[in-house]
Amino acid sequence: MPNSTTDCLFCNIVAQKAPSYKIVENDQAYAFLDIYPISQGHTLVIPKKHSLNMLDTEDKALCEVNKMVKNICHLYRKALKVDDFLVKSHNGRLAGQVVDHFHVHIIPCYNAESKHGERKKSSQQELEQLQKTITSHLA
Repeated sequence: MPNSTTDCLFCNIVAQKAPSYKIVENDQAYAFLDIYPISQGHTLVIPKKHSLNMLDTEDKALCEVNKMVKNICHLYRKALKVDDFLVKSHNGRLAGQVVDHFHVHIIPCYNAESKHGERKKSSQQELEQLQKTITSHLA
């Protein structure tokens, strides 16, 4: 676990001290594109206030994260023309959690293999174009 929120990558993204490809944010939650996506549009949704995992997250923030996940899935139906999503969260090292800040993955499923894709680093150009495509569909 990071020594403080200043050591946390996701806290630094929220504080704009680290770059991200933001999709949407509100006072409680922040969503951005995963730079190592499993499929096009793979997005992470996090609470703005640092918490280690789901059990450590305040109820209000947990609800806001989940509402944002739902809204993004609706957005991606229009923006990415995809109807199926894998929504998951790893809580703890044994469960596969890599970053010590609670987060939910939204993985658009374009076909049966989408959820099993290999994680590949996207280029800055790909991420910027995808961000622009998605955010152009925001009301």
